[in-house]
Amino acid sequence: MVPAAASAPGREQTELVAEIITLFCQEGERIIGELAKQLDKPCVNFDEVAAFVHKLEGSSACVGAQRVKNICIQFHVVCQEKSRDGCLKTLATLRVVFYDVRGKFKAMLQLEQQQAEATK
Repeated sequence: MVPAAASAPGREQTELVAEIITLFCQEGERIIGELAKQLDKPCVNFDEVAAFVHKLEGSSACVGAQRVKNICIQFHVVCQEKSRDGCLKTLATLRVVFYDVRGKFKAMLQLEQQQAEATK
């Protein structure tokens, strides 16, 4: 669940991983909010919804968030079916999984920060 950059040694690599994870978390929250807005419209543009899902799928693959990526794949299916109810149910699942992964990433970053402070 840790990006490939984490395997490289050094403080700079650790900071890079932390920045990538932080950006993933921020962007993921933004995309989930945007998906909710899109699905709340009277006339849903499923192509636009799919584009947001695609962005989240790509960034989750980059950071190793496989569970989020898998939900995004399911999301694409319901977008192709143009199922608003399917999209809303998948969005609810995506929220749960994303915030679980985000919590784990934040805990990991916090541990890394504590370790860095302890070794100063």
